[in-house]
Amino acid sequence: MTKMTNTLRVPTKRLKGRVAETLALRILRKDYPSGAPIPHESDLLQEFGVSRTCLREALQMLSAKGLVYSRPRVGTVVNDPLQWNFLDADMLRWREKTVSREVFLRELFAVRRMVEPETAALAAKNIGPEMLADLQQAVMGMARGNGERTDETVQADVDFHRL
Repeated sequence: MTKMTNTLRVPTKRLKGRVAETLALRILRKDYPSGAPIPHESDLLQEFGVSRTCLREALQMLSAKGLVYSRPRVGTVVNDPLQWNFLDADMLRWREKTVSREVFLRELFAVRRMVEPETAALAAKNIGPEMLADLQQAVMGMARGNGERTDETVQADVDFHRL
């Protein structure tokens, strides 16, 4: 009988992302609480079946997002949530997996209320004629639905925000 190992079977290119996501989800779910060290490197290497380089790159990704920090003789420790970069694209995706849709949307719209007015003001100061025409087209596309959400109005909304 062969022994089964607990390894991530994905292309090498994506391994560090998968390891980072697995650890991030554990942190966001508070399996690893704030201020506590995550499991030792040797334990994580055995669990994930990846190289030391891959694991360290995954931990660097988490550090760049503010989730963890490393200290000699202490190891890798979970940061206080106040240090986390919740606006990072990966963090948004991971957060969506760990809280209810209602909570996620409430948090997302709170951030939008803080960011969008200043973004709109900067855009208004720096807009050119071509961009203005594109924005007007997107607004008209959203209005065509008369308040109904259709594929076309959703796409117009996405176009508006991208512009």
